[in-house]
Amino acid sequence: MKLPSLPIKAAGREQNAQSTTQDKTAFHKAMLNNGQQFLRAGNIAEAVRLFEAVLKEMPEHVEANYLMAQIATKLGATRNAVGYIRRALKRGSGHYSVHYAMAEVCMKHGLASEALVHIDLALQLQQNNEQAKTLKAAILQQLGQLEQAFALSRSIVQSNPANDDAITVFATSAKFKGTEPEIELIEHAYEVNPQPQRLRTLGYAAGKIHNDAKQYEKAFSYFKKAADTYDIRNVRQLMFERTQLMREAYSKEFIFEKRAAGHSSKKPIFIIGMPRSGTTLTEQILSSHPDIYGVGEQLALQRINKLIAPGDNNAAAYKSKLHALKIDEQQGLAKKYLDTLSDLNAQSKQYADKMPTNFFYVGLVNILFPGAKIIHCTRDPMDNCLSCYTSPLDETHLYSKRLDSLGYYYQQYWSLMQYWKSVSQIEIFDMPYEQTVADLEGRARALIDYVGMPWNDACLRFNESGSQVSTISKWQVRQPIYSTSVKRWRVYEKHLGPLIESLGDLAVTD
Repeated sequence: MKLPSLPIKAAGREQNAQSTTQDKTAFHKAMLNNGQQFLRAGNIAEAVRLFEAVLKEMPEHVEANYLMAQIATKLGATRNAVGYIRRALKRGSGHYSVHYAMAEVCMKHGLASEALVHIDLALQLQQNNEQAKTLKAAILQQLGQLEQAFALSRSIVQSNPANDDAITVFATSAKFKGTEPEIELIEHAYEVNPQPQRLRTLGYAAGKIHNDAKQYEKAFSYFKKAADTYDIRNVRQLMFERTQLMREAYSKEFIFEKRAAGHSSKKPIFIIGMPRSGTTLTEQILSSHPDIYGVGEQLALQRINKLIAPGDNNAAAYKSKLHALKIDEQQGLAKKYLDTLSDLNAQSKQYADKMPTNFFYVGLVNILFPGAKIIHCTRDPMDNCLSCYTSPLDETHLYSKRLDSLGYYYQQYWSLMQYWKSVSQIEIFDMPYEQTVADLEGRARALIDYVGMPWNDACLRFNESGSQVSTISKWQVRQPIYSTSVKRWRVYEKHLGPLIESLGDLAVTD
């Protein structure tokens, strides 16, 4: 995605030309401050204009490049974000803040190895900086260096149990017995600070620790307290409207007609399903193949969809603009998506795009990439929903914060997937979690065969892979395949009445 390039006012140039170096520095600072005010107000275009005005005169200005990197990250422009920080490094390679910023940006964009280099450089400049240590723990976790991540985050929690980010890494880097002394620190921090965000972080962490220790009553109590801090108004209505929109916009006839003008690339592999259904496991199997690059959870397809019509819940506008797409526009949208992939890795033969909620866009995939592959991860609805409820999913998953709305969402998702299977011109490959656990090699071989790649034994050693994992499944995918999550819901059964009722026939409880 290219950032907007906006003109600089002539008056600004004249004033800069007449200023002394000291005045120019003050003027730049004022422009950056004004730009940040625009940024906080949501006026990205005006912020960009001011930041670029500074960069026109000082291309390596540290703060201006950092602020532009923040905007690029917000817009999903991976190459731009990293590029801005690298420009800042030319002048600020001896500055802690620049190396910290580079580590943060690289981590967000799937460049965890480079992030580790820069956070180590930042720590050489400020050895005891807790913020940098916390970021390093998170980077180590993403790289699968879980013992190191656990040890580092544990030391931070011991000295500062109010560090929420460190607590999150600590709780998700290991299995717990329930006797660890840090648990008391975390629970005390939970009790003394009632702010909603802290209650969420600490609640999910404490719940996860007690669940590991098989202290299920305590665990559920913490999970529920964390979930109850969210406001979930309108989530049912929004889900209903969105699924109806997709059914109305993408008929079988429309897909068949439009797919002929789709892009010829066969590189994209879309991994879809409910969160916590085995999508990360599936991506790790695929990305362990030397010819398949796992791009993680990208918003690229969602952004492409929004380019068709603003507000994809406006059924009439979306359908009208979708059906009016010309061939060059259709090809252009597909190219934008492919450019995002090549920004991450230009050499790979195929790309595994693991964004569970891309299940909304199966119709769009059909008309943009008729040669793509679609993998649908499934899991026992009760286990799947419980895992969503007990995981710290962010605010894009508000449906998961109440058991009844979670069941409703699952029903709508399942119904939409049955619709896609009836109209999709691309074969949708099901990847049931329970079957994968029971027969890893059988399912993995079938998966690799489906995407058209020759078998490689590395696909069975995904837990040894050094690839980055940025989802809440970080710990699980670094372990050998395990079956302890099958029928896990039974230990919480007495609390799950609202979920069972809202799932209806999909809740198999016998």
